[in-house]
Amino acid sequence: MKAGPTPFDQKLFLVFIVTFASMTAFEFAGHSLSLFPPDLRSDLVLSLFVSGLAIIIAYFPLNSNYVKNVQLLSEMERRHSVEKELRESESRLGSIIRVAPVGIGVVSDRVIRTANDQLCHITGYPAEELTGRSVRFLYPAQEDYDFVGRESRAQIVHKGSGEVETRWQKKDGTIIDVLISSTPVDPSDLSFGVTFTALDITERKRAETVLRESESLYRTVFENTGTAMAILEEDTTISHANEEMEKILGYSREEVEGRVKWPNLVAEEDLKKMVEYHRLRRTDPGSAPKSYEFRFVHKNGEVRNAILSAAMIPGTGKSVISIRDITELKKTYQALEKSEGIFRQLEEELPDYVIIHEGETIVFVNAEGARLMGKSPGQIIGTSVLSYAAPEYHDLIRKNIGLRHTGAAVEPYDIEILAPSGERRWVVTRATPLRGREKPATLTVLTDITERKRAEEALRQANKNLNLLYGITRHDINNQLQALNGFVELLHVNVSDPAVKDYFSRITEASSQIAAMIRFTKDYEEIGVRAAVWQDLRALADSAGTGAALGQVALRNDLPAGAEVFADPLIVKVFFNLIDNALRHGGRITTIRFAFESRNGDRIIICEDDGDGVARGEKEKIFERGFGKNTGFGLAISREILDITGITIRETGEPGRGARFEILVPKGAYRIL
Repeated sequence: MKAGPTPFDQKLFLVFIVTFASMTAFEFAGHSLSLFPPDLRSDLVLSLFVSGLAIIIAYFPLNSNYVKNVQLLSEMERRHSVEKELRESESRLGSIIRVAPVGIGVVSDRVIRTANDQLCHITGYPAEELTGRSVRFLYPAQEDYDFVGRESRAQIVHKGSGEVETRWQKKDGTIIDVLISSTPVDPSDLSFGVTFTALDITERKRAETVLRESESLYRTVFENTGTAMAILEEDTTISHANEEMEKILGYSREEVEGRVKWPNLVAEEDLKKMVEYHRLRRTDPGSAPKSYEFRFVHKNGEVRNAILSAAMIPGTGKSVISIRDITELKKTYQALEKSEGIFRQLEEELPDYVIIHEGETIVFVNAEGARLMGKSPGQIIGTSVLSYAAPEYHDLIRKNIGLRHTGAAVEPYDIEILAPSGERRWVVTRATPLRGREKPATLTVLTDITERKRAEEALRQANKNLNLLYGITRHDINNQLQALNGFVELLHVNVSDPAVKDYFSRITEASSQIAAMIRFTKDYEEIGVRAAVWQDLRALADSAGTGAALGQVALRNDLPAGAEVFADPLIVKVFFNLIDNALRHGGRITTIRFAFESRNGDRIIICEDDGDGVARGEKEKIFERGFGKNTGFGLAISREILDITGITIRETGEPGRGARFEILVPKGAYRIL
């Protein structure tokens, strides 16, 4: 530090000037003053000069010492000023630290040297329990302590300061989340320690967790709600779209998010309405509809119908929309309206009687049904279906209603209904359960078959009369044949001429053929007389086996239990004829077997044996009347009986390996209970 002129310098310079001035003055005055002798004047001037010179010589050591003293005094004053400023700064810093909303401390070698009140508050420890201790006790786990030390030091080395999130354990054992920011006291020497701040971020972390969970929930709902959803920015740009929206629009998210405004996807006819509703949602939410129907354009150019629901997201200017594609539903409604029109037309014009009933209670009747009952539909609705059926059919009707409600199939059946006049009318009842109703309901269609029944009855009566006539005729012919056979036998005994015995044998053979034909007509007249019915296959085989003379031949019945066939009641003769045919023509037969197979949706009844089989050229001939040994009528009648309900029979066995008859039952003519 360079010192300026001091008061001593100034005085010394003044003395020097005065001395020289006095010497000059005395020199001039000596010439004019005579009071003093010349020597005295010279001595006086010399004395003054010497004094001034002495002062000048003394000045340099005195001035050097003085400068040192002045510099020392100046340094003391400066230090005093710095100390004062430092005290004031420390006072201000202490005040700031005391009132700071975050914990502040100083650590050296990770030992706490200083801790403010807020740090004590955060940890729950008083200052005296914090200072002088390693910060390790604040960490709940060693890995937390190690991580903070390692991460903070690395950040300070590279960036000059560090910031780390970690966990602390308070004095009461509570685990809290803290954000620690640290910076060295002296960046050039970390040994002087580190100043750190600690901010309790537990609530913030909880809020972040809640926010993440909320966002996750929102994302889950948004993506998996099963409804097409999108978020629109204030200018209607699509900012987010879920997977269902992709499916409905045909566009991927990448194609629409941030790129497409929603009105650009709306059909032109509905665009004005859409824009107006979007404006109302922002300016007058109360008047904007929450949902409405509109049309949008699919990526493939197809215009489709949809229901749109929209709502504003508070405080964002954004809105969320959801869309339900109702194109197919509208087509269904249109088809339903068309169907209802057809149904109404059927209701008015269908000649059958149509009712819908829940349990036994009628909830609908068509015009024809009401006409039959002689009442208006309003008078019939609410009444029981049993009140219009003959009493002997009530149990059957109740049973079938219960079966339908369990899902079981019920075949059409005939009942008699009572007209207001007391007349009984025959109807065939066909019914089906109605789906999608609150209560189990049945649609029943009754077809009037009264005239058919009368015709059938007349036909049965005619058949009965014919059968009576046939019976009488057969009886008379048989009587005549017996008489003829008797006379032939007498002639055979009384006439011994060998030439005519051959004629007697031929007459007897012809008589036997006539008798067989008469027996065939008796069997044949019964075919088709009675209505076809459902019959148990296994029981048919067992019954036929009981009536056959099996002897040592085994009968295996492998037909499944519960399998039924819809056929003429004479089908039992078919089973008997098959067994009898095997016994008569099978040769060395040991086993007859009945079985059941499925083939292309049909069912095959199989009768096979292990006998000689049927020659290839005779597989069809055996079904012709009169073919083969004896009368040859058994298999012919069997084919006729089966043909009544569309059932066919053929022989498919291998000659020499046994006969195999396959009876093919078409769909609808069999069932398994």
